[in-house]
Amino acid sequence: MIINNLRLSNDTDDTIYSGLFDELEQATQTASWIYYINSHAISFSANFPRLFGLPAEHMEGLTDLLPLLDEKGQEALRETILSMEENQEIPMALYHAVLGNKKLKLKQWGTSKVDSEGEPYLAGFLSVEKSDEFAPGAMQEKNQQLHLAAMVNDASIDRVLALDADFNIIAWNRMCELVSGIPREKAIGTNFLNLFPDDQIKKSLRPLLLQTLKGFKTFLPADHSPYTGGYYENHFIPLRDKNDDIVGVLNVIHDVAHRVKAENELKNLNKELAIKNNELKQKNIELTSLMHIASHDIKNPVRKVHSFVNMIVNSEDNISETNISYLKRIEKSISHIAALTDDMLSFINLGNDEKEVGEVNLNHVLLSAKHRLWNIVEQTHAVIESEKLPVINGQRLLLTTLLYNIISNAIKFQKPGNQPRISISSQYLPGSEIQHPEALAAAQYLCISIADNGIGFEEKVAEKIFMMFTVLQPDTFPGAGIGLAMSKKIVALHHGFIAADSNPGVGSVFYCYFPVND
Repeated sequence: MIINNLRLSNDTDDTIYSGLFDELEQATQTASWIYYINSHAISFSANFPRLFGLPAEHMEGLTDLLPLLDEKGQEALRETILSMEENQEIPMALYHAVLGNKKLKLKQWGTSKVDSEGEPYLAGFLSVEKSDEFAPGAMQEKNQQLHLAAMVNDASIDRVLALDADFNIIAWNRMCELVSGIPREKAIGTNFLNLFPDDQIKKSLRPLLLQTLKGFKTFLPADHSPYTGGYYENHFIPLRDKNDDIVGVLNVIHDVAHRVKAENELKNLNKELAIKNNELKQKNIELTSLMHIASHDIKNPVRKVHSFVNMIVNSEDNISETNISYLKRIEKSISHIAALTDDMLSFINLGNDEKEVGEVNLNHVLLSAKHRLWNIVEQTHAVIESEKLPVINGQRLLLTTLLYNIISNAIKFQKPGNQPRISISSQYLPGSEIQHPEALAAAQYLCISIADNGIGFEEKVAEKIFMMFTVLQPDTFPGAGIGLAMSKKIVALHHGFIAADSNPGVGSVFYCYFPVND
């Protein structure tokens, strides 16, 4: 780097800065240096380090002055070093340096010469224009604050840079150096827009910068960078001086590659989920179609066989009692097949009809279910008691089927001679109090409880009873085993869940949980 080439020369003739000349510099508060253009060697007068309070043996180059100068002074010194290297001249400049409890204002100028051996060199001069004293503690605190701000800026995981009102770079943190590969010394003073060869990028950035200079915070959403290959979002914030005037723009460039990666992965997962969902819908359509076809193909021959059996049983031909018994068994089996086919179709079609969802009074639903159960209630002298039930959002027909299935099971699964007693109640519960894997702790639920005094069941089959074709005692209580499976599906279609507790020989309680919309 250019700055590192400006080192102290061991070959310089020390007599240049001796004797009277040294005393003169001390008296006039001036200092000088010589820079040899070809060898990049630099030599200082004895008063140069003394003027800045630096040890003479540690004075290796002009960069040793950087910590003593303010931000503008550092920028001017860097420009001086570059100018000496590239343009072979020392520009006029003003510096502000802090030395102990003094603040110096320094003036710089220079000239170019050729020594006796024909080697070109630059002679630079510094003079103290003004010297002010201040409270050491206050300045030390100020320096500490500036140093801390610089450390924080360089420690940032974001690229942080500042621009003046003409979009020239005035601050360039460590992350900017690492990502762009442009050192701070080279970036400072460069026009920000000139870093982008792509005119399209310049056109998108310029309006944002102009808006920021008007006092608005602006934002450039995350996009793929053609230069670094990553994904970054840009924040532009107005920079204000102590008078609240806008003097520049702070640009924070935040790396969002991890977020973009997560978003892309989520998009891909959603696409895959949509594909799987469509495939599942298609499978369901095919299955429903197949079941309808199968039902039609099964029911027609079953109906015909049933008719033929009836004809034979009722005919006047001589048929033995044994054969009549066989035929009646056949008739019963055929009726069971027909009923099972109807139940399967009912289960498949459950929820397929787009019935209007609205407010449903559960008291009216219970009356409808009782009406459908009138015959079996009369035969068994069943007692159905209920508290006043609330109104919920749902599909009336499905909710009627739900209560019908559970109550009919309660009447059916009884010990011989026992009078069925069914009790229906309701309560509102927070999800946090419900011991069920589908319960959401933050949700509120309406629980409809249906208790009976039937035969009950063991706890180990509490989940199995809601599966299709599950019949616990098929010899004693024949059936298709679809009623509770339908009940579970109906509650699920209302975004709820169902559970059951039981005590064998005492009875069971079925709990239907429906989420409550606030």
